[in-house]
Amino acid sequence: MDIEATIYGEIRVKSVQGSGAIKHTIVFLKEASKSIMKKWILIILPLLIVSCANTQKIERERVIASTWMPASESDQDRQLASAFGLTLAYWVDKYGTPDELPDGEFIPTFFALELAFKGQLSYWSHLALENRSSNTYMEALEKVNEAGFLSEYIWAYHSHPSWGKPEPSLKTNEFKKWAASNLVGHQPRIESRIELSWKEI
Repeated sequence: MDIEATIYGEIRVKSVQGSGAIKHTIVFLKEASKSIMKKWILIILPLLIVSCANTQKIERERVIASTWMPASESDQDRQLASAFGLTLAYWVDKYGTPDELPDGEFIPTFFALELAFKGQLSYWSHLALENRSSNTYMEALEKVNEAGFLSEYIWAYHSHPSWGKPEPSLKTNEFKKWAASNLVGHQPRIESRIELSWKEI
């Protein structure tokens, strides 16, 4: 598949100095237009496809701003954080009905985080083809995924009161036993946050 030919919309990236975080403003326009993106962003997920049929005049646009918080300033950590952030932003745009969400920080749903972690793991797998550096956090996350506990991991470490009760299908007790011997000293983290706003155009 020709990814460049199937990615529509515009993604604007602006770095902001301060506190070690990198803020990238991602704007999905309602009118279709091709974007030329950096190669490593294209590789992250072919899911980053924004197709729009609305050609009516637009007076404002929804801004999905993703602030990436990499573990370090290394290229690898920055790219892993961006993989998480871009996938989370994609979920908001595709499934989160962003026009109806309130302005301000987006509280990720379980499914939003699940997709974001999968996107990050997908990019981590890609890095294996490029002599990736050792990363204790990602190696632990990969171990969780390979054991079939990614959903349980997200619920155990990142659940929010708004999620309610866990689904009966989640193997929470089994995961706790597994984590006790396989995730000793593990420090879970979220490497991106999403803020929503409107911009006049």
